[in-house]
Amino acid sequence: MWRPNPGPQTYFLQCPAFECLYGGALGGGKSVALIADFAREIGRGYGSGWRGIFFRQNFPDMDGIIQYCLEFFGPLYGTKCYNKSKHDWTFPDGERLSFRSLEYDKDVLEYTGQEYQHVSFDELTQWQSPYCYQYMKTRIRSSKGVPSRIRAGTNPGGPGHHWVKDRFVDIGPPGHMYKIDTENGFYYRCYIPAKLEDNPALFLNDPGYADRIYEINDKRYADALRNGNWNIVAGAAFTEFDMGIHVIPTQPIPRDAVCW
Repeated sequence: MWRPNPGPQTYFLQCPAFECLYGGALGGGKSVALIADFAREIGRGYGSGWRGIFFRQNFPDMDGIIQYCLEFFGPLYGTKCYNKSKHDWTFPDGERLSFRSLEYDKDVLEYTGQEYQHVSFDELTQWQSPYCYQYMKTRIRSSKGVPSRIRAGTNPGGPGHHWVKDRFVDIGPPGHMYKIDTENGFYYRCYIPAKLEDNPALFLNDPGYADRIYEINDKRYADALRNGNWNIVAGAAFTEFDMGIHVIPTQPIPRDAVCW
């Protein structure tokens, strides 16, 4: 029915980190990857112990991904598994995926006492603060010992650009798992970048899409969306600055180095 694109999308689905962001340029297949990351556990015997929730800030923005799920899950499980009024998928073994919006910080209080094993945020930078994201992390647990995780997809820009960049992008080179120490232990966090070229179907079937991105009046923002450049939107004095090009790893200073 579906196969992940080779490269970043496959790496994202294989990532063992508890917390992972799949982000970067437009057209990298981020929203689909979030659904696939939940779907790969369906039918593995977890039953009702595998429960996921998919968030967008505004529910009307969910139309495209809901339609995709009807096309993706429908032939496999039948569209009767989808409750249109509640926006829930309930699969034959009891697994459940819910679609919800979080427009305001207070909206997360509706999930007090709830238990999820898979939480995903689509377009994470649309949330101005990390409050909703952090709160929903507290809802991730499993009384049945099922492996649990939180996933997100996004592009640079948006009201939450700076906190997302600080949390995922600035901690180090992409593709690495970073150990995050907590009061009671630790977990791993990872950022996997994606570009339009990583989605061969879109890049091949709509070759003009890349050029249309540059019709945005703000050329720096357009470049961020096209190339997944997080620094160009961050208000840097040098708009051409790129962490991957202009920053080198820390190295020890030679003992015979000349100082002045």
